[in-house]
Amino acid sequence: MPTPVTVASKIEPRRNTMSQEAKVLSFLQEGNSITSLDAFKFWGITRISARIYTLKKAGHNIVRHDIQVIDRKGQKATIGRWSLGGEKVNDYVSQMEMAV
Repeated sequence: MPTPVTVASKIEPRRNTMSQEAKVLSFLQEGNSITSLDAFKFWGITRISARIYTLKKAGHNIVRHDIQVIDRKGQKATIGRWSLGGEKVNDYVSQMEMAV
């Protein structure tokens, strides 16, 4: 009897997923923190939360800190900034935070 083919088995693995995760992990291991805007500007990653989720499932202790920023309409907004837990984070300020 033939093996059933699922939709998931027809989907080819993404070529850039691991390289995106490797870039994010390396950046965090250097003591940096990252926001979604940073990830987009640095590497064109549009779904940083998906990369973080995968890294966390792989056993990396990545924590999210909520930070307040001013959005393009001049209103306060809360965004996430990720870093490795237990690591000293460099005094890195993203472009988004400089706008506050």
